[in-house]
Order: sequence, then structure tokens, then C-alpha cells
Amino acid sequence: MIKKNDILVYAECLEEGDENCLMIALEDECTPADVPMVKVKELNTTLPLPPINFFEASNYKVVGHAEETDTAEELVKKFLQNGCNDGHK
Repeated sequence: MIKKNDILVYAECLEEGDENCLMIALEDECTPADVPMVKVKELNTTLPLPPINFFEASNYKVVGHAEETDTAEELVKKFLQNGCNDGHK
């Protein structure tokens, strides 16, 4: 189950660039209907207002957890700029 502040990547990369997408869960996974859903915000974007979306939880895998003091830049550096998307070298 996805929890608030979990760091997420796509479970399956369907198009070019998906492997470089990093999201944070804004709240715990919930099931408003029959499908578990999660509200996510994109972390590695240059948009002034990062996109916030509500998607099926099965689209994502958890690669880490953020502390309240972590910035988007720190999280991108930790989880993407080291050459892999699992937060480890």
C-alpha cells in the first residue's frame, strides 16, 4: 500500500521518458470505488505549478520515502541522477 510521502516511479515504462518520471504521494492510497487510487505530484518538472493527478495505485512502484524537510531537487538528485530509479547505486 502506498503511503503519504512515498517516492514513486512508474511500475512499467510505456513510452520514452517514463523512466525519468519521479512522483511523490500526497496522501495515503485510497479506494473510492473498486480500484485503489493515489494522489501524486510530479517532482522533476520545471513547471511553476507541478501537475497533481489521481491515478490507479498499480501504475506505480515505491522506491523510497521522503521526509517533510526534503526538497524536490534533493529527491530528484537522490533517486534519478545517480543513474537508476531505485535510489541505490
